[in-house]
Amino acid sequence: MAAEDRLVKILDQRQILAFPVFSIGVDDPVVCFSEATLKGIRYLVDNAADAPRYEACGIAFTKQTVFDHGSGPAFYVRGDEWHLVHQLPAQLRGRATRYWPGADPDPGGASLQPTLRSRSLWTHEREWRIVGPQGFHFTWDQIAYVLVPDEASWQRVAAALLDPLLRDAQMLAGAFGDQDPNTQSAEDDVRDCYAALDRIPVRTLT
Repeated sequence: MAAEDRLVKILDQRQILAFPVFSIGVDDPVVCFSEATLKGIRYLVDNAADAPRYEACGIAFTKQTVFDHGSGPAFYVRGDEWHLVHQLPAQLRGRATRYWPGADPDPGGASLQPTLRSRSLWTHEREWRIVGPQGFHFTWDQIAYVLVPDEASWQRVAAALLDPLLRDAQMLAGAFGDQDPNTQSAEDDVRDCYAALDRIPVRTLT
């Protein structure tokens, strides 16, 4: 799914789903955040290796908002101590991140475990996580700002959110009339969405 489409889905559902992190042998579902500044986000977007790891689409919340939902900063565990992570309670285990520069086996020696062989250096992401399958549910007024590549992108996102509501309201009005309770409810949804989108600050990296 393209980043812009994913942003539309998250805003429409007001929910960020939890998934297992990209760690070796740890499969606790989490929602990941970054406390990077806009300058830091620009670095993450612009300085990926061969393929971009991130795109300039996202939703910002205050640190207090995610903290109140049980989030906490990720913490880093050496690769040669990673086997101890499984002894942690799930709430802590899900915030563990392997920190290791990678290593080559000695010539003629035994092969290295994946946690020692592969590189894992992610402190620059300044990550926070909510641990658990419940994910992260939010309301419109909890959004600090929405990040998009440019203003045209935000116009597409807003249209993707509004157009289905407008179509529903028009269809109900044509079928049942303007005074029908279902029509009025659909029109209320349109007005609420317009008002919510109008209140959300929008920032770009351009």
